Amino acid sequence: MLTAAQTVRNAAIYQFVSQAASPVNLATMKSYLKITATADDVLTQSMIDAVTEWGEKYTGRDFRAITWDLLLDLFTDRIELRRDPVASFTTVKHLVDAALVTVPNTVYYLKKLVQSSEILLNEDQEWPTDTDNREQAIEIRFVTKGYRCQKSIIDAIERHVAFWYRNRGDCPNVKASAEGAGVTAIYNQFRISRV
Repeated sequence: MLTAAQTVRNAAIYQFVSQAASPVNLATMKSYLKITATADDVLTQSMIDAVTEWGEKYTGRDFRAITWDLLLDLFTDRIELRRDPVASFTTVKHLVDAALVTVPNTVYYLKKLVQSSEILLNEDQEWPTDTDNREQAIEIRFVTKGYRCQKSIIDAIERHVAFWYRNRGDCPNVKASAEGAGVTAIYNQFRISRV
């Protein structure tokens, strides 16, 4: 059982490891914009990437496969993965004498929920007790997948990029272009509220 001090101390830090491409590729976006020239390819791709990332942050959901490392100070009975949707997790490691040691996957399992997922202990199992007493002693690597309402997400990304592309001299940033394009109304349907 954790004390109040231990609960407060267990800060969750998410570190980005790698990501797949946006669900909207350059060729599709150029077709949507009715552009055939290649002069703005780099600009258009950077807008796709920025808009995709902004939408993910705004909704709290990953629109593409992303690999994350969750760093924790200590093990708890329920470890919440606050990224959505979780496809799988690859490893749970902890520091023992300053070296990362893999926890056997027979100790735990992934419980998928609607807006987050949890790592729980299997019956009659417990987390290792030899973990170093230091911050970020636990590293959990997991992968999210593209959010299931892809048609709406793709529509929002295309609208967002199109508005920003057409108004790039008058639209200073991604947030302003989202408001101008009206895509926040689409994203609000999928947004995860964090308390």
